[in-house]
Amino acid sequence: MIYEMSRYNAPGDYHNSIGIKSQDAVFSKVNERKCCIALADGAGSRRNAYEGAEFSVRIICEYIFDNLDDLFSMETYQLKKTLADYIYSKLTELAHSNSTLAYTYASTLLCFAADEHRFLMFHIGDGAAFVQRKNSWNVLSFPNGLSADKTYLTTSADPKPFVICGEMNDIESVALISDGILTNIFYDNFVPKINCTEIQEILKQGASMPHTDDVSYIFCKIIRGKNDGTEKI
Repeated sequence: MIYEMSRYNAPGDYHNSIGIKSQDAVFSKVNERKCCIALADGAGSRRNAYEGAEFSVRIICEYIFDNLDDLFSMETYQLKKTLADYIYSKLTELAHSNSTLAYTYASTLLCFAADEHRFLMFHIGDGAAFVQRKNSWNVLSFPNGLSADKTYLTTSADPKPFVICGEMNDIESVALISDGILTNIFYDNFVPKINCTEIQEILKQGASMPHTDDVSYIFCKIIRGKNDGTEKI
């Protein structure tokens, strides 16, 4: 398998105006038989928002990648608890090592992992995931927030994680995007503003539009029939 990756991460207008970099983070890990991609949007009100996002995408990707077969065998409720508890425990360890509290590292979190036959989607809070099949695409995971300006986070008492497992079948690509880009490409009812059948082109157009919030995405195209485990950027 070959995995062609495309990433985008840029600060919104407000962060640009005060000289702060984007609080989002993306990460990927691949080998010859599986891939894992992740995206996190650091909670802007928390002191260590970017550090938490960067840590979370790496730690969840590595854990799911290394334990994918075992995770596939779990019931949904057990899978939700296992992944949510794992990320919280690691954030707590990070906080203790820096003499602070876990909530300062809070973020939303999306992670998609797959082998040749199956996929696993894990999602806490805002953002969305999409899959492309031939000339059509659909939403795999919708934003899961409390309201327009409140959402669940990795350090929430109950982060309400969303998990779905399924068959890869004819999935050709997958994209994880932060909420900063959602308003550029969708109306409130998730009707697309951009008339295009290719999700990668939709993301490029959305990222080029003016945006007040940080915007980020990670896109993975899956090329079957090759077995060198290459990740192309």
